[in-house]
Amino acid sequence: MKCAGCGVTLQTVEPDLEGYIPESVLISRTESKEPMYCQRCFKLKHYGVLPSKLTGKIDFGDIKQYLELTDNVILVIDVFDFNGTAAKEVIEKLKSKRTHYVVNKIDLIPQEISRDELIKWSIESLNVDSTKIYLVSSTKRFGINRLLKRLSDEKEKTFLLVGMTNVGKSSLINALESEDRITVSKYPGTTMKTLKIYDEKHDITFIDTPGLSANNRMTDSLPLECQKKITPRKKLKVYTVNAKRNRSIFIGGFVKITIKGDSGTDSPILNIITSENTTIHETDPEKATKKWKEWFGTLLVPPCKKSNLDQYSWEKINDEFFTGEELNISGLGWFSVARGPARIHIEFLSDLKLTKRKGLVGPTTFK
Repeated sequence: MKCAGCGVTLQTVEPDLEGYIPESVLISRTESKEPMYCQRCFKLKHYGVLPSKLTGKIDFGDIKQYLELTDNVILVIDVFDFNGTAAKEVIEKLKSKRTHYVVNKIDLIPQEISRDELIKWSIESLNVDSTKIYLVSSTKRFGINRLLKRLSDEKEKTFLLVGMTNVGKSSLINALESEDRITVSKYPGTTMKTLKIYDEKHDITFIDTPGLSANNRMTDSLPLECQKKITPRKKLKVYTVNAKRNRSIFIGGFVKITIKGDSGTDSPILNIITSENTTIHETDPEKATKKWKEWFGTLLVPPCKKSNLDQYSWEKINDEFFTGEELNISGLGWFSVARGPARIHIEFLSDLKLTKRKGLVGPTTFK
């Protein structure tokens, strides 16, 4: 017997291990024929807390076993971390499948960016036919009916959902089902095993899978509570920098961007986009260098508590960005060049994936 929330096999012996359910609850639920939830899922659903460090993650190599279950695949992409969650390694493995690309959490995108702009940019970024891409918000139910209609038209109606941790696979299934059957939370890795859900109304079967982990996103380097804190829940915030002189900007404590300023009328302008609980702090480069250790985990979040800067491994790069270009910092946000060229020095946590890309944000979007 499996947990209806996360898919693990239920057991009544070891409270600290996955799948635990008190025997009395198991008996009661069996008699009433109610869905069975392990204690971990029960606490997540009703109290929003993770009672243990048990999380479900798989690496890219493990995805092969799931792809044998069906030829229909839904790849769920988090719009906040598009490049980090539309991983080339996964997309390559899906080439032989009938793949639907679902760009989730679009309710987070600032209202200045239109959905037409977002769909056009997604098509160009993924380089696939527009009929295979769906913009959705599982929490707001935007785009769900269109996606459901498209899936209902398929001849084979078993769909495997894959994606990185915390992209919203389980939330998407709940939205398609119009029922909060699967456990969802702010913690990455909530789904621990495969879960098969049959939608009788539409004659569709969904197979939910544990999230993939590449260990190159901001959340991969943080404790669970801090992951939960910096995961965006509101519209992303935008911070604009007009570098008329040399400026350093922290995006949390793990990324420091230094722009070589220009006192003229064509000084570089950057828009920085990140979650509501991530600190953006602008200062002069000399002060940034002196104060980084002191601010790390206090003024600068993440990390979510005072930490030792020297315990981490860091990288440095110098690059030039032109108007309309962006740099995605996986799991933390991105910056967009509203006016370039901009000569930028970046110091960042070595585990983070940085991707230079064509801009989602147009140069005049926030003017």
